[in-house]
Amino acid sequence: MDTVSPRCFYMVLLVALIFLGCETAQSGDGDNRNSVTDRGLPIDTAHPIPFDQSQLDGGLVGDASSADGAFEPDTQPTDGAALDSSTSDGAFVPDAELAEDASTQFDLGQIGADSGIRSMDAHVDAHLGLDGGTATDMRPSLDVESNNDAHMEIDSGIQTDLAVDAASPQPEPRPCQIINEGPIAGRGEGQLRVPVTSHPLGPGPDGTDRFLRVQTTSDQHVLFHVNASFFNVGSALILGGDGPEGLPDAQALNRRFTHAYAERWNRPGESIMWGLNLQRAGPLVLEIEMGVDDAMAGADVEIVLGDQRALCTTESTGGINMQQRLWRIEFDGMPGLYTLTMTAQHVPGQEVGRFYQAHLTGAGAEDAQLVRARWRPAAVHAQWRSSTMEQPSRLWVIELAPQLDGQGFYSPITTQFGYFGSPRSDSGEITGVNFSMWSFARGEDAPPIDQLSHIVGIGHPDGQFDGFDHEGTGAKVRGWNPYDGQQPATQTLALRVDPGNPYDTYYGYYLDPVTTQWTFFAAGKKYNDGRPLDSLTAGAFVEVAGPTQRQRTGQWERRVYYRGWYRDIGGTWHTIDTQQINGSEELINKRWGMTGQQHWMSMGGLIHWQDEPGNRQLVLPDPPNPNDRPEHLKGESERALNALPAGIRIESAQNIDAGRADVRFSVTDAGTNPRARLFWGSQDALTFAERWANERALDAVQVGMNTVSIDGLNAGSQYAYRVLISNDEGHMWTLDAGRFETMP
Repeated sequence: MDTVSPRCFYMVLLVALIFLGCETAQSGDGDNRNSVTDRGLPIDTAHPIPFDQSQLDGGLVGDASSADGAFEPDTQPTDGAALDSSTSDGAFVPDAELAEDASTQFDLGQIGADSGIRSMDAHVDAHLGLDGGTATDMRPSLDVESNNDAHMEIDSGIQTDLAVDAASPQPEPRPCQIINEGPIAGRGEGQLRVPVTSHPLGPGPDGTDRFLRVQTTSDQHVLFHVNASFFNVGSALILGGDGPEGLPDAQALNRRFTHAYAERWNRPGESIMWGLNLQRAGPLVLEIEMGVDDAMAGADVEIVLGDQRALCTTESTGGINMQQRLWRIEFDGMPGLYTLTMTAQHVPGQEVGRFYQAHLTGAGAEDAQLVRARWRPAAVHAQWRSSTMEQPSRLWVIELAPQLDGQGFYSPITTQFGYFGSPRSDSGEITGVNFSMWSFARGEDAPPIDQLSHIVGIGHPDGQFDGFDHEGTGAKVRGWNPYDGQQPATQTLALRVDPGNPYDTYYGYYLDPVTTQWTFFAAGKKYNDGRPLDSLTAGAFVEVAGPTQRQRTGQWERRVYYRGWYRDIGGTWHTIDTQQINGSEELINKRWGMTGQQHWMSMGGLIHWQDEPGNRQLVLPDPPNPNDRPEHLKGESERALNALPAGIRIESAQNIDAGRADVRFSVTDAGTNPRARLFWGSQDALTFAERWANERALDAVQVGMNTVSIDGLNAGSQYAYRVLISNDEGHMWTLDAGRFETMP
């Protein structure tokens, strides 16, 4: 049998490869006039590449929670209205500063290869889910499919997982030249003061037109300033100094504040980033201005533009206040949507230094656009209704399933009394529960004490009767987080109401994620001015808290999925099948939608959509039958939605004379290891223990009638009294006060 020499074999193989390459080149789209290619990722301007907003997910910096981990509400709720938790200028003000010791570090990663957006950073400690699903291990693979309409091609430089394969070829790092010279006089401001406009991206997968908000340069100069920057998750970075005045859309994009620099860049993995849309091919030069102390010299920073990167090392500029052009990097520019990312890699001193700004110039920067979005996403709101419910509602149950790709947010249910719900940390942990009842808004005078909202019960002995007063004033529970250390994929809450005059009483429950049993969280009463609540309703919002100088993660989407039920006054269950939305004429980066038997809503990201003015509804096309509701809403489990820590009721006083009286209360369930305190005085101080004139710890509590004698009273005077029982199950006040008048 004849054999083929190795030399002949390789010659034949070479010819075959050349032939296949020619065939491949001829088999593409016959008309590529509108297509430009960058490293195998073409952008077809005639056929916009589908871009999924879920590919811009990200994270919350720190934890803007109160001391016990629960967010404070900002805006007084109104019956049946979608609540906006922002202040009048769009700022959510928590009662604690954002944490600066968050240790989790994420980077934006590849922003959707099927979107035409280039990689921000493949070298990250954890990778965000880019397929719109829930990332349980923060390292999902990037699902990249061929798209003929978009001329989608994937070359060997793009991995199916964001983690870099050491065996795969990587582009050579770009040289980083240290220049350490002063800023160029008269250089100009690039696009800094150019009005923000909308740039069309074409329709998305659902056919809805998508837009970028951009500032377009007219002089081949893009100025990357800190007021247009974003941070990655868990960053301690902070903006400081006074920035330029009169910037376009400063109110909407940056809450009217402008800053001059970014500092506290003190941990590896911390990134500053910007969105960039290049519209021309050509060379680019990036110059970065820093201020570096002697002790900070030697820090390494990776600069990434698409799949091009450079590693730069700091040297002293003479101090952090000495703003110098420290580095110069040359890039090859190709049309496309990018992020420019600067990530600390090695920090031998206290921090990298102070970043001031960066300049991108060159032929490739002609008509380039700085992509803009609000520093943190504006809250998204909706209301939940059932089309089958004809009688008033007395109870609702809502399930919340956040899309957790390493970003935290606050997503409570809105009620007629305020908020009931939780914030989530970047890791997905529920860091507290808000049961916040509004009394009066910021700037208003306090009403009489009898008109204040007040907590009457708490489902744990560690719970505290407390309040809030920063953006409004009201009552809330503190000191207890039933989800402490837990990261449940779904949170399920229930709220029941007992309308009355002059108070409506609300009872909140949560489904324990470990036992799957209903557990009482809190109860409270809200003054209704003699107009008892007709029907209980539910809404929701999703929000990120934080000021402009710290919380800069508006480039990432947050999304929450919902399903729920109402129970009407007759005990009949109804599926929540309708999401109500209040639209506007604005260009927004908020969305609402339906998936299967769930509604969802999201906010944030660089992609915007044209909103629709007026009210609209999204109705589930095939809602589940309410009889098929979960088992925890049936039978004995359903009856647990009436449980309280104790059963106690005030009774009328007896044996009243000029200086003494016997006050009474009855107990149907004292709970485990009960203790009781009696409060009395000339004024009913509701459940504000510190406002009562007198209190006494009672020796014993028994099921049945309990009588306590009090003396030292003033003759001819009116008195009120209440009782608080505390036990191993929690705390419970008498819902009403007893009253009597002493003899003259």
